[in-house]
Amino acid sequence: MSRKSARLREQELFRPLVLLLSRQNPTWTASDIANFFEQSDNPPNLNRHALTKKINYLLARGSVFDRKRSGRPPATTAYRNLVLKEIQIKNKASIRNVTAKLKQQGWKTSPSSVYRITKSAGLKWFKKRRSQKLTYDNKIQRVKSAKRLRRNFGITKRSRNWRWNLIINTDFSGKFTLAAFSNPHNEGIWAKSAEEIPPEILNRPKDKFASGIIFWGGISYDGLIPKNGPFDVTSWLQKQVKDKSRKRIYMNSHLYAKFIKEVGFKEIQKVCRTSFIFQDDADTKQRTKIVLETVDKLFDYRISPQEGDAKFADVWPIENIWGILKEKIRGEQFSSFQQLKDRLNNEWKKITCDDCKKMIDEIPKRLNEVINSDGQQIRKN
Repeated sequence: MSRKSARLREQELFRPLVLLLSRQNPTWTASDIANFFEQSDNPPNLNRHALTKKINYLLARGSVFDRKRSGRPPATTAYRNLVLKEIQIKNKASIRNVTAKLKQQGWKTSPSSVYRITKSAGLKWFKKRRSQKLTYDNKIQRVKSAKRLRRNFGITKRSRNWRWNLIINTDFSGKFTLAAFSNPHNEGIWAKSAEEIPPEILNRPKDKFASGIIFWGGISYDGLIPKNGPFDVTSWLQKQVKDKSRKRIYMNSHLYAKFIKEVGFKEIQKVCRTSFIFQDDADTKQRTKIVLETVDKLFDYRISPQEGDAKFADVWPIENIWGILKEKIRGEQFSSFQQLKDRLNNEWKKITCDDCKKMIDEIPKRLNEVINSDGQQIRKN
């Protein structure tokens, strides 16, 4: 029995009987009434002290109804429904924005009451995820590529043309920096005045262009590539440039072709079987003539840029690997790039071969989600 139903049952049966016994027996005290209840066939589920205290309270009030409590009255059904209509699954519907909108409509409300209704309705706040920007043409192309890949490499493991187990999915990571990720909205100092805060504590220094490392890696049925940790592309690029005065170095088509020949192909051979299908990003530099010729010479089979799509970051599992690594080191501060690489290598080795197989087996399912959503961004697990 719930607390509400127990209270209603008490209000309907127990309280009227206490007041009736008091009127019929004016000489009875609370102790006498308690004796009557304890000797009945269905005594209350209370000890002697609690029962006597409850009877005393009822005799003092002389009413079966609850005392009116102070405070703001509960929200009406119309107001509650309006709040949920304005805030649930709506864009830019923060507590403050919804409160301001309701006030403009003439409702007397506050952020606390809106927040209380959202919590009572079981709503939770979900932060928006960053995703690639997709135009209408991108969505059309994503659907075409998804259908083509499912047709060429299989839909399920029972398919005769199932070849996803031969895929080697490679790509570059985003930039990994030494500084820990922090939310500027959470960085503040409690003080009586700003003048009493020392400058070294008050200021939050930040590099305009934070230095970091970009890695290269791949995922296959045989595990991650390279086996012991992602490859440091930033250090490799610095060795390729003769002009040391250049501060920024970019991966162009000639350097990428050289990288695949000297690094990528060798690392893949160390991990994978002799028969495999190479896949890399369908970016501009991967579509150049020199890169296409280099890849064709090194690999017998590949997913061509025409088969894949440059906007498949939510499909290929290597993007999940980079996301896992970034999440593992979130909030950590590193004193050197070597410390950062050691930390990433440790997390890289924890991802097992079985984990890689599960991620690759999800590719045709994700492609199907892309088709069913008309090319929209899909949720990555």
